Amino acid sequence: MYGNPWLASTRAQQTARFSIAVLLSSHPVNPMTDAIPPTRLDLADLNRAPRSEEQVIGRTAPDTQLSVTIVLRRATDAAMRAADLAALRDFSIRHKLDLEDSGDPDDFVTLCGRAADFEYAFHFELLDVEQDGDRYRRYTETPSLRPGIREVVVGIFGLRDRPARPRPRVDHGGTTAPFWTATDLERAYSFPEGTDGAGQTIALIELGGGYDPQDIADLLASLGRPLPQVTFRPVANALNQPCDADTIQQWLDVIEGRLQLSAVDPKVLEAAQATAEVTMDIEVAAALAPGAHLVVYMAPPTEQGLYKALDAAIHDTPPLVDVVSISWGEAELYVSDAYRKSLTQLLEDAAARGITVCASSGDNGAYDDPPNQTLCVNFPASSPLVLACGGTTIASYSSGIQKEVVWNCGVHGIHAATGGGVSEHFPLPTWQDAKLVPASANGYRGRGVPDVAAVADPHNGCEILVRGIRCSSFGTSAVVPFWAALIARCNQALGKRSGQIQPKLYELAKSESSPFRAILEGDNFFYRAAAGWNPCTGLGAPDGSRLLTALRS
Repeated sequence: MYGNPWLASTRAQQTARFSIAVLLSSHPVNPMTDAIPPTRLDLADLNRAPRSEEQVIGRTAPDTQLSVTIVLRRATDAAMRAADLAALRDFSIRHKLDLEDSGDPDDFVTLCGRAADFEYAFHFELLDVEQDGDRYRRYTETPSLRPGIREVVVGIFGLRDRPARPRPRVDHGGTTAPFWTATDLERAYSFPEGTDGAGQTIALIELGGGYDPQDIADLLASLGRPLPQVTFRPVANALNQPCDADTIQQWLDVIEGRLQLSAVDPKVLEAAQATAEVTMDIEVAAALAPGAHLVVYMAPPTEQGLYKALDAAIHDTPPLVDVVSISWGEAELYVSDAYRKSLTQLLEDAAARGITVCASSGDNGAYDDPPNQTLCVNFPASSPLVLACGGTTIASYSSGIQKEVVWNCGVHGIHAATGGGVSEHFPLPTWQDAKLVPASANGYRGRGVPDVAAVADPHNGCEILVRGIRCSSFGTSAVVPFWAALIARCNQALGKRSGQIQPKLYELAKSESSPFRAILEGDNFFYRAAAGWNPCTGLGAPDGSRLLTALRS
């Protein structure tokens, strides 16, 4: 979901619009219900800012089969839920769509059917478009529904299926050689002794790609650590599809400059990137919390995929998840109100269940929309219900971390740095200091991102194995499973879940024995590090043992 400007196509954007009247006139008319056009309510909250350089291929084939997730409003009682479901069943029958109930009364339902029937039901048109080799659907008009149905619906995902933007490729010489192992990383950040995450379940949200279990087994064996239980949970028919070793090698050759970027098919690089990211998430969590149960929730790389994967993790039982790791995110300005509200409902469920949710602050610095150089933050990290994880560089190390600065690797013309800034949608939480969080670009006093940090610089990365090839961890994507593992080990020692840990961390940071090492140097292309919280690295990097001691008190 992060921007990938150096792979952006130069194709000019094309547009195409078709007459909705033609569509409606071709659909059978029910004289009892359709003779007088009913009042309709727009679903404007589904709209999201378009991305540039989309090339219209043509009209989506009418018989294309779609599976669409309908997120329901929160019912106050069983009678309200039953009425909402009855209204949706009537709607589905009226428009020749099949309704599948998820079974969770506070969750979602699925509508399945032909593209043409969805077009008629929602009064819009679907187009096939292409961008950077990805082909997907979008619609041309704002969807609408009749009163009585519109009020029931919080979000609709699957009508459009624009893929999640790939995370940026870290393309700096010397980044594939690991700086240290995960056990070195553990010692450097003083993870609590006598803990390994036993009894804890960590959910890893993954969108596309895959992993080879042999890589995980081999890495843990090389560290002399037991292999944790790793469970694969497919969501929306997603598969574990790691690429082969040759593809990984091509990706590394591009990173190291042995191959020109233009010489490799972008799809090959995407496959390698996805495999490396998924493998890294699992291996970092496995190495730092080998006693925990890791559950990999794999979903398609779309809004619908992330929603359903997060829903599955939060509501899955067994296992009952303790910590969720999300290495994905998207610039707030590209997120629809409906998507933000739908995920917020899930995050509220997580908080109510005592689940800690960690998410990446992004790798594009303060400009999370690199092509347009727009100051913005990453969602869902921008939600106050999420522990937002930023990145650092270890500038000096000798038997311990002597100096740590903001991660910013702006070399070779590629600007990769820790995400951070101020939300323009979520208000400033009470536990953040209004004196330290600046106003957003438009003057809004919003939630500051990130909350915490750890090493993200690939020059300081720990060893990972991807299809048997040794390389380095990288980006804030590596920081998220790091923090998930640290929280799981603290939970183990405390004998209870930390839940929404953010307010506690801000309170602990105020004490003289703060468990955080303040990051005082560096910038993320706009904001600079400073004492206390800052929009680059938040409260700073942790001392794990001191954090556990502080939480105990």
